[in-house]
Amino acid sequence: MLLQARAEQFYLSFVTSSDIAREGMREVFAETDTRLPSLERARLGANGSVFASPEVRGLYERLFAEAWPVEVNPERFRSDEARLEVLGRTAGILCELEAAIGRELGADHGGETPRRRAEDDAESAVNPAWAGSRQLLPEVTPGLDRLENRARVINHRQVRPQPL
Repeated sequence: MLLQARAEQFYLSFVTSSDIAREGMREVFAETDTRLPSLERARLGANGSVFASPEVRGLYERLFAEAWPVEVNPERFRSDEARLEVLGRTAGILCELEAAIGRELGADHGGETPRRRAEDDAESAVNPAWAGSRQLLPEVTPGLDRLENRARVINHRQVRPQPL
């Protein structure tokens, strides 16, 4: 969904450009256009309706609702004011969408999703012996990038290696 939203933002910047800029960008846009065909786009929307959270689905639909008038009548948005207004609104929505997807995938929690934490809390409630058995220890391995030196979740019963 995020890739399609970014592709739509790129399309909006192309279609609202001036005639001279569009002519210069036409070949580059044709080579780098990552928007899905109509059928695939409809499938993505249907899957998003089923599997995406209400927040992500709402932001995704809001982005395309903002983009729809531009697709219908792009000439109306070719003035600098109208172009900046629509690109600014869609860029804000895209940032919110990226943040929402990042939160849901656990990118803000060191790779541990909120769902996994909830499962662990439920596990601890069922078996009190497991309560507090998880702790965060820093993984310090010489030669690895800073991004790979993440906190590793260690369960005292079992060590779960993280993929590199």
